[in-house]
Amino acid sequence: MNETTQPHNVTDGGSSRPARRGFRIGLLILLFLVVLGALCGGGTGILARQHAEATQVARSLDEQFTLSQEDVAEGRYEIARQRLEYILGEAPNYPGAQAMLADVIVKQQISPTPSDTPTPSITPTPDLGQADALFAQVEDHLAASDWDAALSTLDKLRVAAPTYKAAVVDGMYYISLRNRGVDKMLKQNNLEGGIKDLGLAERFGPLDGLASGYRTFAETYVRGASFWDTDWQKAVFYFGQVAPYLPYLSDSSGFTAQERYRLALIGWGTSLFDKQKWCEAEDFLTEALQLGDDAKARRLRNDARDKCHPPTTAGPTDTPTLEGGGTPPPTEPPTETPTEPPTETPTEPPTPTP
Repeated sequence: MNETTQPHNVTDGGSSRPARRGFRIGLLILLFLVVLGALCGGGTGILARQHAEATQVARSLDEQFTLSQEDVAEGRYEIARQRLEYILGEAPNYPGAQAMLADVIVKQQISPTPSDTPTPSITPTPDLGQADALFAQVEDHLAASDWDAALSTLDKLRVAAPTYKAAVVDGMYYISLRNRGVDKMLKQNNLEGGIKDLGLAERFGPLDGLASGYRTFAETYVRGASFWDTDWQKAVFYFGQVAPYLPYLSDSSGFTAQERYRLALIGWGTSLFDKQKWCEAEDFLTEALQLGDDAKARRLRNDARDKCHPPTTAGPTDTPTLEGGGTPPPTEPPTETPTEPPTETPTEPPTPTP
């Protein structure tokens, strides 16, 4: 009997399935490694590009800063300002840019950069001989600290020769206005005039710290005077900021800052007394008396003190104290000397009569 041998189907064999499964896993691992390598390579490329871009920006900023220095040297202040503002917009901490920008702004105020397309005009040729003479007069006035004469002569010079030594003349204007403003405040009791002069001086350059401080105190004084006799509390606040530093600063009234502060303290202390705020009134009136004696303020302060600290009445059980401290020794009750009963002289019995 012939038996027909059936061939085995390799696709159904159990041993082929693990092989195919292993092949698939290997393929996935290979793909993963390829993707990971691509990602790593891409990240490295991004970092490289970012570094290259940062280097390029830094070079560009350095180039702009160098060009701005050249612009300043050539007097092209507006272009230099634009370059520096661009640099600070990209790198706010760029070394030296902020200081150079401040310097350029000051130079623009002193000597403005002409426009790109100036309008041509026919101007008469200045008399340089007259300009030289006026300039020499200004120098003499400045040396003598005659600020009024210096400013008057500068005006004549500017009219006679508008472009004559423009930067130097602007500096002379600044010095004259600055010093005249300070003198008005400290020597002439003209606070408003001094404040105005310093504002004009700022058109030619920034104020120094000392002049700026004087102006601040003068403005504070004027502000405090505006509340005089209407709001003593605010007057105390403003003059209290001036008196410790410029006690003799005064306006046209002749009242110094210290005297204004003293009177404002009395005014505010009196107002508090009228409101029956005794303790607060005592504090302000006491401070006023430390700046100068005032009979009325002293009586009012004493009255406020009595009302703020009323005296206490000693009770019947209070123990008296000696002047030097301690308590006196107890006293014994007085002893009465016993009196003997009166003795009667015995009388002899009558003798009986026989």
